[in-house]
Amino acid sequence: MKKYLDRIKKFGHKITYQRMEILRVLFKHEELLTVKRLHLKLKNRIDLASVYRTINLFKDLKIIFEEKINDQSFYYLSDHPHHHIMCRNCGFIKCIPCQQEIPKIKDFTEVSHQLTLKGLCKKCSNNLKI
Repeated sequence: MKKYLDRIKKFGHKITYQRMEILRVLFKHEELLTVKRLHLKLKNRIDLASVYRTINLFKDLKIIFEEKINDQSFYYLSDHPHHHIMCRNCGFIKCIPCQQEIPKIKDFTEVSHQLTLKGLCKKCSNNLKI
């Protein structure tokens, strides 16, 4: 968690109570979280507007990354973006590494991409065979 705190300081931001608490929850829960789910995990210790502001700051600092699944934004703490596969039956989500190397594109900076795979998890596949 220290590397994320160092990144916040490196870019001239303070380590506030709200930022620390949100970082702790993201660090503790390795799952994808919506802002509302994150707010619930914080047990209302921090108001929803502060959670949104902190999420936006963390995205700008590349401490967290956003994944859009079914028109909903999910966030995850990571050193680098990666991809996810989601079971279309039960909603289970698993991280998968990104092996795509994006070439330099003239007249563009900070190029990113997003890929969400969908399928059936092992549990759901086994239940269909019964």
